Amino acid sequence: HHPDWFRLHFASASDEGLFDAKVLSARKVKEMAAVEAWLHTAKDLHSFSDVHKWMYSTHQCYSVARQQHFAGPTIKDAALLASY
Repeated sequence: HHPDWFRLHFASASDEGLFDAKVLSARKVKEMAAVEAWLHTAKDLHSFSDVHKWMYSTHQCYSVARQQHFAGPTIKDAALLASY
């Protein structure tokens, strides 16, 4: 493959007017916690194989063994839920 066969670009967007302040604050707190959790997890992932094993055995959205967690609502905070 040519080195330019794939390009990934990130575009930012303003949060202004998206949610009321309480909802936006709840989402920011959740996302900051998610980054911290990922950094803790990622330090033990040294290969694509490690990521694959982690994702399909541990990650709540992809682990078949954890699907029972979706039998009911997984987000209890109404403000956070409003951000989805």
